Amino acid sequence: MKITRAQLDEMAMDVDISSQEGLDANHMSRARIQFLTAQNQALVNQFQFADAKAGVLITLMGLLAFQRPEILPVEEGVVAMAAFSFLVVTLIVTCLILALLAVLPRFPDAAARKAQADDERFSWPGLTSLQDGNDYTAYMRTAQASQLIISIARSNQNMAQILLRKYFLLRVSFLIALLIAALISLSMLAEAGLRLIA
Repeated sequence: MKITRAQLDEMAMDVDISSQEGLDANHMSRARIQFLTAQNQALVNQFQFADAKAGVLITLMGLLAFQRPEILPVEEGVVAMAAFSFLVVTLIVTCLILALLAVLPRFPDAAARKAQADDERFSWPGLTSLQDGNDYTAYMRTAQASQLIISIARSNQNMAQILLRKYFLLRVSFLIALLIAALISLSMLAEAGLRLIA
């Protein structure tokens, strides 16, 4: 059965949530909540892993950007070398920006936070968009198992979407970092070859 993003308070409560394998509704409700909370923790761990990767990349690109000028293949009066150096610096800056965007949290706008309060009450946008703290406590006092399950499931889905964007930005950042490393390595090899010839 497909569940639409209806308001939690208007959710139909006449759906059989027991298992077709003979498990009762209480057992299945606990199993579903345990699964979703474990999934939520796994997503949090993936967030931390992504941020750690981005932090390492930001550090490496920052160190590379502030190295001595000799690390970049620039020779006075040589237009090609100056253009090459400009390309490498541009790639470093691009990599830094993408890695920073991967780390920065994606705060939903006010309209999205208001919609999340109607859809789920597990994530912080869903909680902070409620008008009054008493609304949440009153809701939790009488919340049904299905409402709790849907709240966690929708929160996990929103987190997964953010995580997908994080890893896409990281993938592009690392590809650019590999290109930078390849360009600098080639320039150093070329410079070493020219010295041997000279």
